[in-house]
Order: sequence, then structure tokens, then C-alpha cells
Amino acid sequence: MNARSLMVLMLALVCGVSAAVAVSQIRPETVEVASDTTPIVAAAIDIPRGTSITADILKTMDWPKDQMPEGAITSIEEVVGRTAVIPMLQNEPLVERKIDEGLGVASLIGPGMRAFTISTPDMGSKVAGLLLPGNKVDVLWTQTQRVRSGGPNDFTGGASVSTLLQGVQVFAIDQAVEKSSGTTTELSKTKTQSVTLLVTEEQAKKLSLAQSEGTLSLALRRDDDASDTTSPIITLNDLRGVQGGPPIREGLATAASFFRDVIKANQQMMEKQLEAEAKAKAEEEARIAAEQERKEREAAEAAAPKPIEPVWVRIRTLRGRNSGQVNLQLHGRAQVSPLSGQSAVRAGDGNPSAVSMSD
Repeated sequence: MNARSLMVLMLALVCGVSAAVAVSQIRPETVEVASDTTPIVAAAIDIPRGTSITADILKTMDWPKDQMPEGAITSIEEVVGRTAVIPMLQNEPLVERKIDEGLGVASLIGPGMRAFTISTPDMGSKVAGLLLPGNKVDVLWTQTQRVRSGGPNDFTGGASVSTLLQGVQVFAIDQAVEKSSGTTTELSKTKTQSVTLLVTEEQAKKLSLAQSEGTLSLALRRDDDASDTTSPIITLNDLRGVQGGPPIREGLATAASFFRDVIKANQQMMEKQLEAEAKAKAEEEARIAAEQERKEREAAEAAAPKPIEPVWVRIRTLRGRNSGQVNLQLHGRAQVSPLSGQSAVRAGDGNPSAVSMSD
């Protein structure tokens, strides 16, 4: 290496060291400032949806005040006895929107909704164990006709199936109300004994009646499928390829429409019956009132004093050797003297209204 190259290398080294010193002097000193923290309540373990919260599944953690979640809980006593409505992971802070004041799974039921359980020993075979809480299903109703298959009153061939409800949410499978945690879900290999659905009060009545009169089964559908289609009833005759059928079968598009027609007819009949009963009751009350009024009027007439007929009294007068008589008409009580057989008027008994005299 010649002297010139050595000089260039030394110059470059001096420049590099000078630049490093300059940068270190310009850069401000980093001062670590400890942020203020406050204790908050967090999950000590994974808490599934519907869990009744107890103190042993909670813990407290120090959390920066400037990063506090909205609605964070700061005291364990505030949440003991409440229910988790949203699943929480271990070390996740508890917030108000994820817990409810109610007890148990009843707090997970929305306003105006009902949890209706369908119980059947072979439910698992019909859905192949694929159902999970939160899924959407259609409820199918299979009914076996009570009439003799092929008889004059059998329009179905012996059995029929219809779509009773569509897009119903699964609330629970057996006793589980939450999906399994993790990215994959291990399906149960045992048969499902019961499925609980979230329905309205009217839908619960339909399910109860249909379950007592036939068999209910579920068809799994996409969670984002909100379509509500009307499909005809399928009968054994349809499967057998039997053509034709009475108009009544074509008119029953779904079992739900059939129920509505029956309920409406019963309501109209009940309203007419109540109207007739109310009319008959009003007529009976009017008759009883008129009869009572007549009796009271007759009693009043019987109690009223009867008018006394005027009485004529003949009085003989003597004036010297002449005699005459006076006739008095009295409007009062007159008595006949037992001695003479003539009428005699007592003082104060009556007032004469007419007098006639004759000699």
C-alpha cells in the first residue's frame, strides 16, 4: 500500500469518527417515563359464553390508565354472580358489554324470544352431528296420516313433510350454548339428545303442536342465508310418482298457513258465539228489569189509599108543627147508626159539599 492510499484511508476513518460523535451529540436523550396504572378485573381462564361468573375465574391486573378499555370493571365484587354474554379469553379485561345482570343462560335470550327444546333420540343421525350453537336451521315437520293409506280420505299416500319454520337460530346443543374454542371444532361422535332453538312465542306454539302430532327434524343452512321461500308439502304420493290430488293439498303451501287458517276460523267462531251470548244476556237482563218494574208499580198502587165515595145523609127537621128534611152530601167517613139504621155524621168525620132541603 503506497503512502497516498494510506492517507486516503486515514482521512476516511477520521471523517467517520467525527460524524458519529456529531450524531450522538445531536440526538436527544431518551427519558423513560413510567405511566400511571390502575388495577382492573381480567379473566383468569377462558370464559365461555353463558358462564356464571365466580371469583375463582377472575383476577386483577395493573393496566395503564391512558389505555383503559371502555366500561372496564375495577372490582371483582361487581361482577360475581353475573353472566358472560360474550366469550372471553384468559387475561382479557372484563367490560360491561360482555356481561349481563341475569343468571344463567336465560340472560342470553333476547327480548320477546323463547328458547324451545326439541328432544328426540335420533336427532344426531338426522344432522350428522354438524349442528353448533349459533347456526341457522329450517324446521321440517313429518306427519303420518291416521287414515288408511290409499283410502278415500288419504291424499298423501300415508305421510307428508313440510317446512314449518325457516332461518331459526340454534341456541344450544344438549347443555352446550357455545361453540368450541380454537380455529377448528371437533364434532361430537355421540348422538345429540336435544336441540334448543330461539323462536318467538307464536313459533313456540307451532313447534309444540307439531311435535305432538308428528316428528320434527332440522336442516342446516348457511348463516348468511336470509331467504324465506315457500315450498309445497311433499307427500309419499309425490315420491311414488302418483299424479293428481285434491285441490285441498295444493292449497296448503306450508303447514304454517294451515295452522293460520284453522286458528282464524276458530277465532271467528268464538267471536260469533261470544256475541250471541252477550246479546242473550242483555235481553234477559232487560226482561228481568221490566218484570221488576211492573211488580214495584203494582205494589205501589196496592199501597195507595183508595178514594171514598161521597155519602148522602137525610136529616129530618121539625119546626113547630111543620116537618121537613135536609139532605147532606158528605165526602168523609159516614157510619150507620145501629139503632135507627140511618146514617149519622160525627163531628169531624166529613165536610158537607151539597145541601138540599124540603118541607
